[in-house]
Formats: sequence, C-alpha cells, structure tokens
Amino acid sequence: MADNFYNGVRYGDEIEISIGKYNGTAWEYELITHREGFSPDIPEDTEAVYDGLEYKGDKKIRAEKTLTLTQAMPADYGSGLFAYEDLAGLVIKEEIVPQDGSTVEVPARYYTNVNLRKVSADEVPNEGGFNITISGRYDSIVKDEPAGTESWVKTYT
Repeated sequence: MADNFYNGVRYGDEIEISIGKYNGTAWEYELITHREGFSPDIPEDTEAVYDGLEYKGDKKIRAEKTLTLTQAMPADYGSGLFAYEDLAGLVIKEEIVPQDGSTVEVPARYYTNVNLRKVSADEVPNEGGFNITISGRYDSIVKDEPAGTESWVKTYT
C-alpha cells in the first residue's frame, strides 16, 4: 500500500534502503547497493464493527507487517543481504533522496524491530545475473530513529 511518504517521488532510485544494526552506542547502517526491489506491506489494522446494520465503530485487529528486499546477486557469498540472514532487532531506514536536489518534509522513516529470514534466490538462468530476496517482519514505522534502548534492540559487535 502506498502512502503520502512517497509524495514527489518519481523514480525508484530516489529511495535508498539501509539496514541498521545496533553496536551498543549507535545504529550502523549499510546501504543496500544493487537493490532490485523493496516491498513493505503496510496492512490495515482496524475493521468495522456492526450491530445488525448499524455501524458501531472500528476495532483493532492483528495484522502481520512484512517486508521484502531484493538485490542483484553479490559477487561474494556472505555479503549483501546474505549478511542479514536470521537476524533480529534490526532497523530498516527508508530514505528519500530527490534527484533534483530538493528537500522533502519527511526525508526518512524507520521500520523497527525487523526480524529477517533466510535469503532465497530467483531461478538461476544459464546466462546473465539473478536476484536474491530476503523477507521478514517488523513492528512499526516511525519518523525518528530508535534510541537503541528499546526492549527489542539486539546489540551486534
């Protein structure tokens, strides 16, 4: 689902995706180079409640928040998205960097408590490159970088 965060974005290369690990004092981000795709699922977390035909309001429902990152296969196994397999307590930073040098009202947002699974590969062709994909779950999307003191944060050194 698209939202107003993407207002003014015309091309996919105006969005940079970085994965952050907490080192005990600060978040260290790695920009995902050769990115082929980023798909956050921002589900509805409310549904309407009716008493017969009369609308009574909305109630919160459980909604699984997932995301998927795709990257061209890196030259070295263990680099790129492979370095994040089965890690938890991460942050994904989604940043808008306009090509025309203009500024945006909210230049970045953060997906918190990201827990990633194993990397999977696309069908490997006889010739040419192929992509790898990693997916996982997140808790919330916030405008400010997490402090690092949250209970879900894992420390990586």
